[in-house]
Amino acid sequence: MVSIISKIELLGWRNGTPDGLAMARNLLLEADIISLSDPISDIAINIRQKKAIKLPDAVIAASAIFLNATLVTRNIKDFDGIEGLFLLNPFDMSAKFESE
Repeated sequence: MVSIISKIELLGWRNGTPDGLAMARNLLLEADIISLSDPISDIAINIRQKKAIKLPDAVIAASAIFLNATLVTRNIKDFDGIEGLFLLNPFDMSAKFESE
């Protein structure tokens, strides 16, 4: 699942190469795009009332919270301290995962 904001950020990348943009489009073809809805906007509003965070990041976080999904991002610090949000940095090799 990918937030509509993440889709806009990926495809709106000014310095993207043709190959990079093609890979992004292919990734998005395989993903469910999460539209902005009233419940997600309400959560984003609540996040912004409690934390100084950019609007796009608040919408991305709210989408993950609404779906009870883990937000995968390299920018953990941008989302730190948001109640109810689960984060994963795929570049952090020290992350611990429970075995099933």
